[in-house]
Order: sequence, then structure tokens, then C-alpha cells
Amino acid sequence: MENAILRGYTLLVNRLATWRGRLPSRGDIVAYRMPLHPNEWRIHRVIGVPGDRLNLRDKKVYRSGVEVTEPYAQHTSTFIDSYRDNFPSPPNFPLQKPAVDMLESHVVSGEVVVPADHYFVMGDNRDDAADSRYIGFIQRGDIIGRALVVIVSSDPKRVWKAPR
Repeated sequence: MENAILRGYTLLVNRLATWRGRLPSRGDIVAYRMPLHPNEWRIHRVIGVPGDRLNLRDKKVYRSGVEVTEPYAQHTSTFIDSYRDNFPSPPNFPLQKPAVDMLESHVVSGEVVVPADHYFVMGDNRDDAADSRYIGFIQRGDIIGRALVVIVSSDPKRVWKAPR
């Protein structure tokens, strides 16, 4: 999520909504436990909810064949990576087991289909994010909460607030 949320920032996360059964929505920034490392937390934006069909072409996200408008997405490289930027496609390096399972079991007609109780997340810094393209889907039970606000920042001009 760099440059919106930088390492070392303190982030306020709403855990009550998750406990009360509020499901994450597209565009929400969520904190979640890593699938293979549950003691490690990550923060990414929800791109796909259960039932969504997703793919990337030349760094652009498509949901059910329609390009998604993403003013928050940042690209720091003009290089097109065959896997990262044209997803799903054959990986060009080893992936974590959940990502391999996602590619083997959830790709239909060139699109990843998000299964029930799972979410597809991506970092806003698309060229440098270890997100669902690399770690697989995030299970609903691994989502800790929705990001609300950065409460401590070394740069007061960079305080981020969640959309309402």
C-alpha cells in the first residue's frame, strides 16, 4: 500500500465490523492474516469479492470483462511483466501453494473466479505488491478489519483517511 500507507505508520483498523458480520466490499482497505503465516498481518485493497471474475491486461484490472476505474492504483515501472501485469497467466517464478491452487482450480476462460468466503486483494503500488496474485485468495476468517485512518505519520501531509 505504499505510498498511501508507509512502513512504520500506525493504522487504526475497525475490527467490530468484521465481528458483527459486515463483509468487506470492493475498494475497502483491509488488514488480514497471511495465509501461510498467520502471525503476520498485511494491508491491501479488496479488488474481488465472492463470485467476481477478474483478470489484468497490460496492468489494467477487469471485473467481468469491464475495466475497473482505479484512481488509487500506482505503477512505478513501464516494464510489462507477463505474470504480474497480464494475470492470470503462467507464473514466471515459484508461487506460494495457495496461489498455485488459485491458478489451478479457480481460472475459467482466462479469469480468476473468487470463491465463496474468499477475497482477492491487491496493493495500490501494483508493480511492487505481494498480493493475491502471489499469495492466493484471502479467506473471510483471516480478515482482521477495515482500515479507518493513519493515526501516526512522520509526514502530516500524508495522513490517509478511508472513504465513507
